[in-house]
Amino acid sequence: MNEFLLRYRLPEGCVTDWQEEKIRRQAWEMAKQIQAKAEDVFHTNVAYEVREFGHCDGMASFDVTGWITNNNGSSMVEDEVESAQREFLALMKSLAFEYQVVECKWLIVKSSGGYAQGEMKQK
Repeated sequence: MNEFLLRYRLPEGCVTDWQEEKIRRQAWEMAKQIQAKAEDVFHTNVAYEVREFGHCDGMASFDVTGWITNNNGSSMVEDEVESAQREFLALMKSLAFEYQVVECKWLIVKSSGGYAQGEMKQK
């Protein structure tokens, strides 16, 4: 599955619930726009998760780590990911304020796996 994780950091001095909520909404909006662009670029569904950084030091305000499956070793996928990564970074930059730092990296992985529907019946 193609997916990404967007993590965000609340700035130091962010003291009100309103300020925290504003950053959270910004992260969710950024993730939705990255997902739409990723699905357009990669021509497939892209799942995502948004999560606040825990205790950290030196991390960007918004950090995206994405995974694209390439089981056949196609160099076309590598070229697409490199180009797409620049697009995602530009999108993130356009959605961030001057004091915020954005970071984006997409990894090409070989993968096998699957998913299944549960079998237990409800009573």
